[in-house]
Amino acid sequence: MIDLSSLGFSSRSENSVLSYGHGKTYLWREFCGSVEATSRKIGHARSVLIATSHAWNFLIAIFASMNAGARVVIPHNLQSGTLASLEQDCSLKIDDDFLVCEQTGDFSFNGKELKLDFFTSGSTGSAKKVVRDLWQMEAEVKTIQSLWPGRVGVDAVSFSTVPHQHVYGLVFHMLWPLLTHRAFFAEQFNFWEELFPVLRCGAVIVSSPSHLSRMGGLKPLNKDMVPSAVLTGGAPLSDSSAKEAADILGLPVNEFYGSTETGAIATRQRSAKDPLWLPFPGYRLSRTDSGLLRIDAPLIIAGSGFEIQDRVQFESDGCFRLLGRADRTVKVEGKRIDLGDVEAGLRSIEDVAECAVISLGQEKAVLAVAVVLNLGGRSRLLQFGHYNYCQALKKKLSLRIDSVGLPKKWIFLDELPMNALGKRAVAIRKLFVGSHDE
Repeated sequence: MIDLSSLGFSSRSENSVLSYGHGKTYLWREFCGSVEATSRKIGHARSVLIATSHAWNFLIAIFASMNAGARVVIPHNLQSGTLASLEQDCSLKIDDDFLVCEQTGDFSFNGKELKLDFFTSGSTGSAKKVVRDLWQMEAEVKTIQSLWPGRVGVDAVSFSTVPHQHVYGLVFHMLWPLLTHRAFFAEQFNFWEELFPVLRCGAVIVSSPSHLSRMGGLKPLNKDMVPSAVLTGGAPLSDSSAKEAADILGLPVNEFYGSTETGAIATRQRSAKDPLWLPFPGYRLSRTDSGLLRIDAPLIIAGSGFEIQDRVQFESDGCFRLLGRADRTVKVEGKRIDLGDVEAGLRSIEDVAECAVISLGQEKAVLAVAVVLNLGGRSRLLQFGHYNYCQALKKKLSLRIDSVGLPKKWIFLDELPMNALGKRAVAIRKLFVGSHDE
């Protein structure tokens, strides 16, 4: 593997392919030349906001900024409001038009001291800054590569359905191929119908539950087009979606677990129903007295460790099962309500196929729920009307949940919305703007 901390022109063959996209082939020497030229244009800027929509440009901008000694700031999306709020604290903003493209050139830097600022929207929608060291992401890539010795060859081109602004997309889709002499596709594929025609045999697909849960109606790939690995992360993948994806793509999905702060820390192959999670080699995971997951991995987390707000249960072999988010407990009228318990209660009702409960409001919590009904439930909703049907569901739910924990706002959908990584809370929250209690 290439040493990321001392990356330079001699790290790869000058004519090796680093990326494909938009009908072009991008070579390593072009990457090096563009990094060097763009670095000179950046000059002495202390912090740079990376706002490129093209993944190839994104990677050039990151390394050009680091080569210039600037702090790299990566927004969680490219919306104008997001960029405006972050740009005021940065010396410079780089978009697709800023880059200087050259056919060849050299650059080198010491990546051990370089940092990147990521932003994650979390469950509330407000951006939270997370600082990652470049050497931490290099260590993560080395661990990922060690999981499948010989399985992912140098000809395995990476294809992605996830945004490159997210740390998951950057590490798995771009840094991993970069350091293992592979290539990545610069385009993000939002639809499988766009990806399948250009997919190559033995490829790596970096995806998310948001996309793997939308494969219904697709024909299985021919055997000569089956990828070498299909990866998912960022949010839980349902058993039904994992099975459907395996049937269509020709192999089980490998799921990764972690956070923006820690990177990936565990994995599991979705060849069985809800399998246990296997910690990465060398990562010390444990359960705190309050039942939360704690990670102690000197190569990844500086300091004394990090707690993830997920409840966990360990088995004797060191593998573990996730029991849900600890921070999904809210106070409603002075009583603590576990949103996971409310969801479990709703799913026990025969009409409910899927649901997601969120808490609205700051000073006074109000529970809201998005519900996907089965065929019988949809029929009864039409028969009784929205208000009366909601009251009937609340009456059944009250057999398991305290009255203050019954949702006041209800919406019925054909499927639960997700963001690009398959996280639901922010997407669902937008549905309840201006809604009324039921």
